[in-house]
Amino acid sequence: MALTAAFLWAITSTMLRALGQAASPLWIGVVRLWVASAFILLVATVLGDAMALPGITPGAAAAVAGSGILAYAAGDTLYIRALARFGMGSVFPATMSGFIGLTVLGGVVLLGEPFTPGLGVGGAAIVAGVWLLTRGREPVAVSGGGAAGASRWEELAFVGSIAALWTAATLWLTWGQGDLPPLAVGAVRTPVAAIALTLLAVAADRNGAGQLVGNWRLLVGAATAGLVGTGVGSLLYILALQDAGAARTAVLSSTSPVWGLPLAILVLGERATPARLAGTALAVGGAMAVAVL
Repeated sequence: MALTAAFLWAITSTMLRALGQAASPLWIGVVRLWVASAFILLVATVLGDAMALPGITPGAAAAVAGSGILAYAAGDTLYIRALARFGMGSVFPATMSGFIGLTVLGGVVLLGEPFTPGLGVGGAAIVAGVWLLTRGREPVAVSGGGAAGASRWEELAFVGSIAALWTAATLWLTWGQGDLPPLAVGAVRTPVAAIALTLLAVAADRNGAGQLVGNWRLLVGAATAGLVGTGVGSLLYILALQDAGAARTAVLSSTSPVWGLPLAILVLGERATPARLAGTALAVGGAMAVAVL
């Protein structure tokens, strides 16, 4: 499940890179989260998982809602902005690697999850593979100066903040969600984040809505990212957290850039370089080590 989520996130990260250059990251997030909320609420209602919500404890409700605000409203919005400003080649591997390290450390130290040899070796292999896959990629050209006008410290601040927000959300959700069905978790987590981000977007960037409303391609792109990545992908991620724990799920999910390699070759016409092939082998082997050892 975590690997499938990683594949879906690879697709949506590529979409979000382009969307973030053309429209406000805040309003892209608003559309993405409301589409995902509608999908999750519909599925939760049809399958009956929404019936678990009246019995949710205050602690579980706080963990589920709070993790959504941290991950979706805050972390993902910064991520979309960073992709557009600094380029996918540096932001994607750096944020994923930081997220892996912090989540594995937090899962072991704070949640008492076991640190197995497969987790350590596999995690190191995935991080190495991700860096090999992306180290030769040039930053995308962005409007308004882009990466050329940004300092390294600014990029590091973005990357560190994103990784910390994603990690905090993952650990909080793992600790507090209890036995809630994944669809029930998503039915609270995603709409709460959508409400929070909508309020922020209206207050901070009201004019940004016009960029999406006036361009149906951007609207469809943001909606698709919400359905595929946030809707389906995040439900799979919640399932993986319940089944495998925070540390193992974070490591397996970090293979997103691996799935980006065949997409780049088939869709974008990029070359399969030795570094990319070696990175694929390292990351996939690491994922197998995490799952098996």
